[in-house]
Amino acid sequence: MMAACHRPSTAERSEYFNISTDGWAYGDTLAWTPADSAACDTASLIVALRHANDYPYANIWLECSHYAPGDSAPTVDTINIWLADEYGRWLGTGIGVGHQLADTALRHTPIDLSRPIEVRHVMRADCLTGIEQVGLIIK
Repeated sequence: MMAACHRPSTAERSEYFNISTDGWAYGDTLAWTPADSAACDTASLIVALRHANDYPYANIWLECSHYAPGDSAPTVDTINIWLADEYGRWLGTGIGVGHQLADTALRHTPIDLSRPIEVRHVMRADCLTGIEQVGLIIK
């Protein structure tokens, strides 16, 4: 039965969320349930960030929550993604004022893809400015 819902490792689904130009409020959680997904996948979660030059920090702390198959409570992981090096140079790619960087938040983890994956920032700011888009990619 497990083999019946196996997906090839190249299967990829993604969703990008536009962040308001006013900023990303501390309590504003981004939630995504991948369409037509099985609950028995072992997957990797990649977080992609698009930010402007005026993003005021070198990193971003995110809280990612997901359900493992059969769990009644979500698993919550806190991740730190570095966007700049120790000299203030942006690590992502981009031309001009925009930069993009992707980082694997979870590797080969059992994730119930029929239930929501949620991400929110946990920075010490009520409203985080400079983040333009947040992408969630399941591979």
